[in-house]
Amino acid sequence: IKNNDSLTAMHVTLYLALFQYWNYNRFQNPFPINRGDIMQLSKIKTKNSYHKCLKELHQQKFINELLSLCSMDNLG
Repeated sequence: IKNNDSLTAMHVTLYLALFQYWNYNRFQNPFPINRGDIMQLSKIKTKNSYHKCLKELHQQKFINELLSLCSMDNLG
């Protein structure tokens, strides 16, 4: 993370929120998420920013799977 200039504080807080959910689900894979809860935990205000950060974390292989945006909207 230290040498990755493309990551912002928003990426880190989103990752930590996802980690907290994963921990809450006893590290099961896959695990369900609630977009509203994740956005609140990570202090992300807009759906666009949330989806953009989630996609970028996936592209950079910080997270393994990414649900479709339609599926994620149904969860949150």
